Amino acid sequence: MIFHIAVCAGDPALRAVLRRHCEDYFARRATGCAVACFDSPEALLEQERLGRLKIVRYSEMTAESLAWVEAAETVTILEHGLLHEDGAFARYMREKYPRSWEQAQAREKEREAQP
Repeated sequence: MIFHIAVCAGDPALRAVLRRHCEDYFARRATGCAVACFDSPEALLEQERLGRLKIVRYSEMTAESLAWVEAAETVTILEHGLLHEDGAFARYMREKYPRSWEQAQAREKEREAQP
């Protein structure tokens, strides 16, 4: 499966960092990704309107796809040690992906309970 990821950011340096993060993340897994960068969400939506891409929204995802995404979010939270940080990335993940945050907390508790 190849994931197509859209990165929207006005700052070119931020777009580059986000693109590299996506590519690095998927390079460590048996999944490929293609990253497209846009300078604004409006530019991305314009491409969808023109029929050049299709945005799959959470509300449209199959249960299997949603479970995969939530598992990837959980792994990201754990791999970056976000449960113990209060930086922008940790706050974003905690606020935008509460189910994955809770799963990460549960996994960490399980690890701590093991002898």
